[in-house]
Amino acid sequence: MTARFWREGLALLSGLLLFLSFPKFGHGAVAWVALGPLLVALPGAGGGRAFRLGYLTGAASALGLLYWTALVVIQYGGLALPVGITVMVLLCLAVALFPSLFAWLVARATAAFGPPGLLVAPFAWVATELLRNRTFFNFPWCLLGYSQHANLPFVQVARVTAVYGVSFLLALVSALLANVAVEPRAAPRRRALVGLGLVLGGSWAWGSWVLSQPLPEAGTIRVGLVQGGIRQEEKWVPESAWANVERHLELTDQAAARGARLVVWPESAVPFLFDENPALADALGAVVRRHGIYLLFGNDDLEGARDGRDARVFVGAKMLTPSGELPYRYHKIRLVPFGEYVPMQPLLTLGGRVAAKLVQQVADFTPGSEPTLARVDGHEAGAFICYEAIFPELVRQFTAQGADLL
Repeated sequence: MTARFWREGLALLSGLLLFLSFPKFGHGAVAWVALGPLLVALPGAGGGRAFRLGYLTGAASALGLLYWTALVVIQYGGLALPVGITVMVLLCLAVALFPSLFAWLVARATAAFGPPGLLVAPFAWVATELLRNRTFFNFPWCLLGYSQHANLPFVQVARVTAVYGVSFLLALVSALLANVAVEPRAAPRRRALVGLGLVLGGSWAWGSWVLSQPLPEAGTIRVGLVQGGIRQEEKWVPESAWANVERHLELTDQAAARGARLVVWPESAVPFLFDENPALADALGAVVRRHGIYLLFGNDDLEGARDGRDARVFVGAKMLTPSGELPYRYHKIRLVPFGEYVPMQPLLTLGGRVAAKLVQQVADFTPGSEPTLARVDGHEAGAFICYEAIFPELVRQFTAQGADLL
């Protein structure tokens, strides 16, 4: 690395470390230092250069964390390999704008306050994560705090701050380390090291204390989780559809025999429209009445005429009661980009030139409008679906409405 481009090298290193902070190629321990190289590069960099450094970090990490979007639009959208890769690269370049903004804000702070300005980093990082969640296409994929999913003491702050508090903690540690690296004075370096110890020790101690406390109980429900082990490409094959349902029914019998009161099937486990298939309704109704169980299952909903312009399809969940009634429906609110809808269509469909293939073949579901609750033996239950689990503000709406089972 030449002296001229050492800052760019550090920015790329941060991008690599952010990528390596997540499975399946990395480990959450890397996240504690991932932003450090970029932060070391920012003091003394002008606003424009800082923006470009952040963009390098963002683009490098996005390419590692979002490569799968190319596979989705190629395999399920039917796009040619070059077009699918182009769509993925455009997405990565858009996501890279948020680390760019982060780097610009930190560089401005260091220009004004010197090395202590690096302590703006955790505030700036969380601000850009919130922005990413609420702009473009609402895509909080791999927020930094999610890297600590297995690090239970350090994620307990999420009970107060959601995942953003964990991201703040990780960015703060990187900022303190970067401050030690760039601060020329001994006393401020010592203070930063003491602060680092207090942050890590205090967070671990508080989290460990929280984990040691008994959990309040609102009752007990024995839940059976059914996973049919059906490959995605086989799920919608018409010839296999009924066999797939029978496989789930067989596993439901086993779960009920082991004492399950509520049995949960996966998202889109039922490849028929429940409302249009009496045989399916009879089969599912029979199993809940036979065992006296509740059955929560993934099943899409159609509103309007199937071939009409006003037709709307929802990714959904339904629940049958032990008497066979269907009192509960939920429509997925946060849809998966490139799997269930195409975000930023003017950009990512290349100005509409690939829109027909990309939008129609990937999927174009309608998002739901509100969380709903099911009632199971007197307890309120909320059923968010798959990708929705990474939206803390959505999941909290279920508990705010009274759910004590998610």
